Amino acid sequence: EELAYLKKNHQEELQASAGAAAGQVSVELDAAPTQDLTKCMNEMRANYEALAEKQRREAELEFQKKVEEVNKQMKADVQVVQSSKSEMSDLRRTLQELELELQSQLAAKRALEQSWQIGRA
Repeated sequence: EELAYLKKNHQEELQASAGAAAGQVSVELDAAPTQDLTKCMNEMRANYEALAEKQRREAELEFQKKVEEVNKQMKADVQVVQSSKSEMSDLRRTLQELELELQSQLAAKRALEQSWQIGRA
């Protein structure tokens, strides 16, 4: 009787598992095709290199503009310095001329004072 009970129980379990297997769901996925990672990396590298080259060119142009500005300013400053030197030379000459004239006037004053002293005596 125990053997009959175990056989019956076993038969029920087999039927239950067969029924469960019949109720299984089959799932299929439509996955997107995989990307070629090498191609993706090459595209990224090309984009990066193009961007780096563009930025290098922009930096070079900016540098050239700054150099031109500095050169223009330097030329203007050189002209100012030359003009100032020329003006200083002119002022020195004028000073020397005025000093000579002063000496001449002082000599004339002394001569007049001496002649006045002589005329008074």
